[in-house]
Amino acid sequence: MLLLALALACTPPGKPGDTATIGDGGGTTPTDGGSDGGSDGGTSTTEPPLAQAEVVVIGAGASGLAAGAGAQEAGAEVIVLERETTWGGAGRHARGYFAVQTRWQAEAGIVDSVELALEEWPDFTGGDASNPAVVNFLSESEDVLLWLEGMGVGFTAGVEAPTDSGSVPRVHDFSDDGLQPVDAMKAALGESIRYSTTAVDLVMDEDRVIGVVVEQADGSSGWIEAGAVVVATGGFGRNDLRVAVARPGVEAWPVYYESHPGMDGNGLDLVEQAGGVLANPEGLALLTHSVPDPQIGGSETMVVGGLCYTMMVDATGQRFASELDAGSGARGADYLARGPLFALVDQTRFLRLGFSGRGFNYTDGSMPNRLDGPEYEALSPFPSAEDVEGLARAIGLDEASLRAAADRYNGLVAAGADTDFGKSGDCLQPLLTPPFRAIPLVMARAKSFSGASMGVQGEVLDGSGEAIPGLYAAGEAGGFLGGPWAGHGFNGSVSAAVWYGRRAGRSAAAWAGATGD
Repeated sequence: MLLLALALACTPPGKPGDTATIGDGGGTTPTDGGSDGGSDGGTSTTEPPLAQAEVVVIGAGASGLAAGAGAQEAGAEVIVLERETTWGGAGRHARGYFAVQTRWQAEAGIVDSVELALEEWPDFTGGDASNPAVVNFLSESEDVLLWLEGMGVGFTAGVEAPTDSGSVPRVHDFSDDGLQPVDAMKAALGESIRYSTTAVDLVMDEDRVIGVVVEQADGSSGWIEAGAVVVATGGFGRNDLRVAVARPGVEAWPVYYESHPGMDGNGLDLVEQAGGVLANPEGLALLTHSVPDPQIGGSETMVVGGLCYTMMVDATGQRFASELDAGSGARGADYLARGPLFALVDQTRFLRLGFSGRGFNYTDGSMPNRLDGPEYEALSPFPSAEDVEGLARAIGLDEASLRAAADRYNGLVAAGADTDFGKSGDCLQPLLTPPFRAIPLVMARAKSFSGASMGVQGEVLDGSGEAIPGLYAAGEAGGFLGGPWAGHGFNGSVSAAVWYGRRAGRSAAAWAGATGD
């Protein structure tokens, strides 16, 4: 697909002043004025474009901002469309950035390499390390941090302990004495973002994307002409219909979310209307490390911090995995097959737990976004008992099975080695001190590692594996890495969104014929 994009890179983006028929969601087509053209029932309205740009990016989250900044670096005139009133989206609440063999790791005494990360990739993501997207991302992951650093973002010398990132710490936090990454990229883009502007359709010239149909805050609509378009609208974790198709069986369980409110899959509608196909449907991360948020209510969640100190069991009362992996996307498959899941904890370890609300639900500061165990329990008590058998009765599990699992677990802790699932270190804690509690974990719809099928430059592919001229994707709209290569996902994946966003933006600029440095 790269060859196709390069071969057509100097093709002009369409005649300035072309008119387009404003359609109703089926992909519109340009006309020479006055006809009833368009597709799938488009109206008879024809009009000149509201604006023109070499690259139009849909979405001003982390991937969209990176795409816009990348296209601008490549010399393109850029317009970024954002349906909300501000920038950042889910990227504003992502602190951890995954990167390999970095300066910051070296400063912290962490020995890492791209080769080691490639070797471990299938284990902690369930993905395919042989794909060029993975190889390129890992090889260039430090460059993402260095690029952001050049815009005023600071990263800490220490990196987070392994959590869905392999055998060594690879998740880098940004420091509070610098800019947030989304703010840094926004500053680089200047005034090129149009807020309260929703992309509702793509404008096609035969098989080529040449613009975007938009609706504005005042209710007016029109189209913006583009040499190339980058879809960076986020994932579909809050689109219940898409979720049910992607993860069969999820509809049998209560609905909970760990995804940003904007993750409704609207960009995937645009991709499919243009002929693009989606990849890695099971890559929608179903996470099982959270509980209902008693402060917000509804389907919102709080993440349980300290689950590694607990013993996790399934509906039969059996322990089924290392609690160190409680935040892994692989646990969603366990929930579908073995749920519901519970985290058992004694009084001593319960006092070490914390419950953190999702950042997007706590932006006004009216409520604490973190509760300790007793604070959470004052709002929503957990089932508890003075012995394991009583706890089993409280949650409807078989008493003998739960007692056997607890005895087995305590025996492993006493021996100092979890020979069943490999949990180690300070997390290997016993269940000894009553009262015992069972924390009913919920299955929450989170990041979309499923999205548009993409080539190595971010170009969107059709059902034949051919690039759709002028159409690119990035971030969750592209499943982070454009195919099944990321499997069920990894911690710190926002860095992949930024990496592919910048690449897609630069590629879109080349396609549109931008002539900057």
